[in-house]
Amino acid sequence: MVKGALWVTAILLAVFGVGILIDGAVLGGLLLIVFAGVFAPPVRPHVPFFGSRPFGSLSVAWVILFFAILAVAPTPPDTAEISTPHATPYLHAMPYFVVSEEDTSFATRERRAYYITLRNPATNREELAHTVMQAALDKQERTGADVVSVFLEPDQAISGKGYNVARVHFIPDGLGFSGSDSGKVWNVTAVAQLPKAIDVAFWVTWYALRSQYADENDLVTGANDKALRAKVLEQIGAAEPYSIWFPIHEAFNLIPAT
Repeated sequence: MVKGALWVTAILLAVFGVGILIDGAVLGGLLLIVFAGVFAPPVRPHVPFFGSRPFGSLSVAWVILFFAILAVAPTPPDTAEISTPHATPYLHAMPYFVVSEEDTSFATRERRAYYITLRNPATNREELAHTVMQAALDKQERTGADVVSVFLEPDQAISGKGYNVARVHFIPDGLGFSGSDSGKVWNVTAVAQLPKAIDVAFWVTWYALRSQYADENDLVTGANDKALRAKVLEQIGAAEPYSIWFPIHEAFNLIPAT
């Protein structure tokens, strides 16, 4: 009866010790495992060629400790699953997330397009350009696509509607979209004037209200266009005269080292 209770105590201590080891508390886990060995009563296993030999409680502790270390030892990683980050990340690149992506492959040419937005507003053109360049590298390394295009949108609500503030076409082999042209590896542009928050709000609100002012051909013209504009300005807290921001792009000439 007592021997059974000792074994139960030893096993529980060993299990808790292994659990603590797995959680990262190495010292506490090892101490529990050693105490488990202390509580474990001596056993007399049959050893080939040597017959039955006493096997003390501390020996049990060392056996438990050995298997516990094996259990928590890190497994060598599968090198096929390791992706090496690019050696020259762009210093002004900002955190981004992907809104959507498209597979625009043609014939034997794998082409992918990504629409991204920033987690925090950019303050200059370098941040815009470096972000799309870094995103293009990230996606090309992951997919191996022949052409990667990235469009940086000012807001998720107007993604894909032509108001991107930076864009890049990254073609590692320099053979263009078709694979038979001779062109640039990088084609990067960014807006000359960054939009203010109210500029983005104008277009987000405009598209949110547009369907209420569109005609049977889904066009907003004449009086409806004026009414929609007035409603948008009212909702964003602006007044006439109001200059609408449009994304006018200029080439970004800082070509990265790859």
